[in-house]
Amino acid sequence: MIGENHRAGYELQKMLVYTLPHEPTILLTTFVNLDNLGETSSLGRIVPQQIGTSLTRCGFEVVDVRLRTDSLLVREQQGEFALSRKIQDIARDNQANYVLAGTYSVLYNSILVNAKVLRSTDGLTVAATDYYLPYQAAALDPAGFSGEHAAGGKFTPNVHTGF
Repeated sequence: MIGENHRAGYELQKMLVYTLPHEPTILLTTFVNLDNLGETSSLGRIVPQQIGTSLTRCGFEVVDVRLRTDSLLVREQQGEFALSRKIQDIARDNQANYVLAGTYSVLYNSILVNAKVLRSTDGLTVAATDYYLPYQAAALDPAGFSGEHAAGGKFTPNVHTGF
């Protein structure tokens, strides 16, 4: 999954180098379920982070909206939504001239992800990509992943801490 999200970031970067100013600031927002735009999941929270990693590696200035929650509607355990207020207000409040937004949906036993970079002044799409991720039910749970979802309620840590 990480590889696919990083590839999406690099695809966006290829489109952006020709259209964006020298030092653009891109605001990351949580991706939402295409079938219910008021809902997100662990997947919707992690995908933009991984795409943001790629954009940062390519030299873009990336702002994590979670660090500036005073300007956004934040829903408990759901994340931040670019669609929750006017995109111009969100970007202005966070000093970003572009916004990474996206959706995901289950399609043919895979997860289809659509990622877009929108110009904050008017919402114009300046770069976009679509790609598939492997289907994982726990990643789509609106409550997020927890140990209760794995192995019938048993949680096994993947790192031995000695505690």
